[in-house]
Amino acid sequence: MKKLVAIGVFSALATFAQAASITLSNASFEDPNLNEGGWENSLGGDWIESDGSTGSGNSFIEFIPGFSADGNQHVGVASAWGIGVDTGEVFTADTRYSLLIAAGNRNASFTVAGNVTQYGLVDGLGGIHGSSSYDATAVDEGGFADAPAFVFDVAAGSALIGQPVIVGLSSAGPGRAHFDNIRLDASPISIPEPATGLLAGFAGLMLLRRKR
Repeated sequence: MKKLVAIGVFSALATFAQAASITLSNASFEDPNLNEGGWENSLGGDWIESDGSTGSGNSFIEFIPGFSADGNQHVGVASAWGIGVDTGEVFTADTRYSLLIAAGNRNASFTVAGNVTQYGLVDGLGGIHGSSSYDATAVDEGGFADAPAFVFDVAAGSALIGQPVIVGLSSAGPGRAHFDNIRLDASPISIPEPATGLLAGFAGLMLLRRKR
């Protein structure tokens, strides 16, 4: 019996290859390099906002001592606003994409009850392919914690194949959302049928286009 169980587990794992990390521009928001207490409306790296700008004031990079998950800085996003970054990769067949973010709870004045910290994947045509939401009030005040991974599968024959992979972050509830340490992995898998993602939020990111 034990031998059969072991063989079954091995067979299931054999359909998955080791995940490959996709490098994201300014994934921990350390650009621009700020002094303690500093903030900057212009987003570093290749991040752009819902309206296609990089400095509307609805998102901002901050250096609040002790309030980050990786490095010294994080990004804050105002309610009903979003930001995105083109990964430089395109969707490929039979691939699982896993997006991880660290969500922050600054304090009760900024991370308020009903917080909806939202994260997911978009394509260069403005299509929303799924998202996850996390209530950052569950995080200890003044800290960051990893939210559950958003996982999205692309099957063979999907219309997404060849479209750019864009990471989208937004604040879909009251108050602000705070993000840091954004990570995306891609793993080849065997998918029996097209997968569906949770379609939600990112209304502003429908305007997002590829930035090269």
